[in-house]
Amino acid sequence: MAPQTLDPEAWKMVMHRLAGELRPGRQRRMTLIGGVAMALGYRSRRTTTDADAIIAPADAEEILAAAARIAPDFQLDAGWLNQKAIEAGKILAPRPETVVLETPTLVLEVPSCEAMLAMKLARGAGNSDLDDARLLLHDLRRRYADVEALWTVLGGLVPVAQLANTRYNLLKQWEDLDESP
Repeated sequence: MAPQTLDPEAWKMVMHRLAGELRPGRQRRMTLIGGVAMALGYRSRRTTTDADAIIAPADAEEILAAAARIAPDFQLDAGWLNQKAIEAGKILAPRPETVVLETPTLVLEVPSCEAMLAMKLARGAGNSDLDDARLLLHDLRRRYADVEALWTVLGGLVPVAQLANTRYNLLKQWEDLDESP
């Protein structure tokens, strides 16, 4: 069976269920960084089949095991919650900024708009990353006078090996927004 593609409302249900699966008594923290972060933190309407996250090493085993246990309830793959993006070394671990869910057992956060944009531009792996980048850039253009002011911030948020590609993607996206009606 193919994994289920979930929309933002369904992801909220999944995350609440994940929180309910964790042992009571303490709060764990997790930073979402992919499509689910876009859906829960940045109003993206797109759907996805997995959740990219950064989990503290002390909590990772418990949270990932709980995620695997609830996967069948939502027709998700057992590895739907993963740390592949950070493990690949293509992004720098962003500092969490906004809480999108808080329960007694789990706090879910997303990075700043700038950090999300840096990750999306650095990865640039397909239409979903570019669509996400456009949504984020649309919001950020109101805060930054020009593309160079934004690059000053973004450049420090990506690995050195990704700087040239990220800058190219930023300039292209900025130009595309200038040309759109």
